[in-house]
Parts: sequence; structure tokens; C-alpha cells
Amino acid sequence: MSTLVTYEDSSRPEDLLQIVTNVAPSETPLLSNLRRGADAQQTLHEYLVDSYADSNDNAAVEGAAFSSDTLTAPTRASNVTQIIRNDIEVSATEDLVSGPSALNYQVEKTLVEHAKDLERALMAGSQASGETNAARRMTGVINALTTNATLQASNSTLTEDGYNDLLELVWQSTSATELPDMIFVGSTLKRTISGFTGGTTKNIDATSYKIDNRVDVYEGDFGTQTVMLHRDVPSAASGRSIVGINSDRHMLSFLRPSQVVDIAKVGDSERKMLVTEATIEHRAEKSGFVSNRYQG
Repeated sequence: MSTLVTYEDSSRPEDLLQIVTNVAPSETPLLSNLRRGADAQQTLHEYLVDSYADSNDNAAVEGAAFSSDTLTAPTRASNVTQIIRNDIEVSATEDLVSGPSALNYQVEKTLVEHAKDLERALMAGSQASGETNAARRMTGVINALTTNATLQASNSTLTEDGYNDLLELVWQSTSATELPDMIFVGSTLKRTISGFTGGTTKNIDATSYKIDNRVDVYEGDFGTQTVMLHRDVPSAASGRSIVGINSDRHMLSFLRPSQVVDIAKVGDSERKMLVTEATIEHRAEKSGFVSNRYQG
């Protein structure tokens, strides 16, 4: 008589946990930190911006006649709304046999992907007005920062002095209260900034023997900046970028807030659409900077 062992039993049920592990990137640092602006009312979203005149040598002669100063009016700035959309369709059978609802799982997963797509547009979008067969695209932060945009020599290294030079460039074109408070970089430049020594303190936890070599906050002559990793800031070798913004001067505006829309049933499947229509207001682009072409 032989003993039946598992290797010979083809009728054994499979051991498949109804748990899905997903370790793909999901962070949205810009979207998560933007203030909400006024709701957009049109696909072309316009707003007013202004600036102070430079200081002058102002000394009036006693008793001089009235003479009107040269005044300037606010100017219009604009951005277009971009439709971020994902379409989901799952057969009725798949939704039934997959254990926990396949449709619900796909909606939850796609919501994360949807937010990542919006994050990419907010940071790196390049404006297109759109037409019948072409989508509208918003101008993202990187392409909006024109006043203090610099291109480094090939294979440049980001030094601490160079970092402060970028902040000084902003200070020269705006007031001290408008300086960047958020810095976005890829992984290589984040490690470079963590090697800065001025205005930073490296600590050793005596109980855990842990050395903290990160620089998540940099404080110097031009204020305090939170330094954040960002996957949509260019980070290819010899083409790495650093982006700095004043977070009070860039605002998220919705024409249609994010929503999950039930789509009418056609055939033997269930359908849903995730849609957001939004843009970003760049209310003072000169309060930020972008610098390109670093090697490290």
C-alpha cells in the first residue's frame, strides 16, 4: 500500500492570498503641498499679477508743484485646464470570480495612478491650447519659471555656494518674503544636498547608533527650504535639474474636481471613469527658480 503525498494530488486547491502587494512609486509631493486657489470658471483660467517698482532716489523740493507718478496696472496671467482621465472596464464575470471585487480594486489602484498623472502635469506640463483632436495641456511649474531659469555648463556639480547663488538670484528679483520655501530634486541631487555642511547639523543617536545624514530642511542666508525628492524633475545623467518655488505663489485650481463617474452599462461589463479637470496658477513665477544640466 502506498501513501498519497501532496506531489501526486492534482486536485489540491491553490493557496492564493487575496492580497495584492504593490511597491511602485505613489508619492505626489507637489500636489500634496499646493494650496487650493479659486475654482476655474473657463478652460482658459486667468488671474491678475502685479509687482512693486524698484526703489528710487526720492527727494522732493519743498513747495514743488504736483506731478503724477507713472503708475502701472496689474497684468493678466493665465493657464489652461487639463483633463486628467482614466477609463476602467471589467467584465462582469471577472468581477464575480476574482474574490474581492476586481472593479473596486482597479478603481482604487487607478486613483493612485490618476494622482500621479496630475502630479506630473503640475510639475512638468508644457502648455497646449488644444483643438478638436488635440488635448489641452497646462503649463507646469518647471516651464512657468522663466525669470530665474538658468542653464549650467555641461557636467556641472551642484555646490552649496551654487545652491545659495540660485536663491540669491530670486532675492534680486523679488522681496525677501517671496523666497523659495520648497526645493524639488531627483535622487542624485538630493544626495548632493545632503552633503552640504553649512546651516546643517549631523546627529548621532547614542542609543541606536544611527547617523542621520539627510538634509530635508536647509536654513541659510535666504531663508528655510524643505528639500523633497521628485520623480518628474529631470534627473538623467548630465541633465539633472533643481527646482525651487514659493509654495504660497502656486495654487491648484479645479474646473471639475476629481470624481469617479459610473458609465452606462453596454454589453457584459462594468465601466467607470476617473476624471479631473484642473490647472495651476503661477501667481509669482519670479519667486522661484529652475536650473538645469547638473551632473551631480
